[in-house]
Amino acid sequence: MLWLAHDKQPKDFEELLLLQGFRTRTLQSLALVSEVIYGASSRFTDPARFSFAHGGKDGHPFPVPTKVYDETIHVLRQL
Repeated sequence: MLWLAHDKQPKDFEELLLLQGFRTRTLQSLALVSEVIYGASSRFTDPARFSFAHGGKDGHPFPVPTKVYDETIHVLRQL
C-alpha cells in the first residue's frame, strides 16, 4: 500500500481512502509506521500496538507473514 500510495500520489485523505485495497488495517498500519518513522503519535494506546501492524493479538492464531515483516524492515532501514 505504501508503494501504491506513493505511485498514485493522492492529493488528500479522501483520495488515499479510495485507493484499491485500502482498508481499516492498512490505515492503522500506516499510522503505526508513521509513528516509528516520524515520531508522530497515533491514538492507539495499547502497549502492544506495534504488533497490530501486520497481524492481530485478538486471540485468533494465524501464520506469521515473515515475508511482509522482512519487507517492512527493509523499507524502514532505507529511510
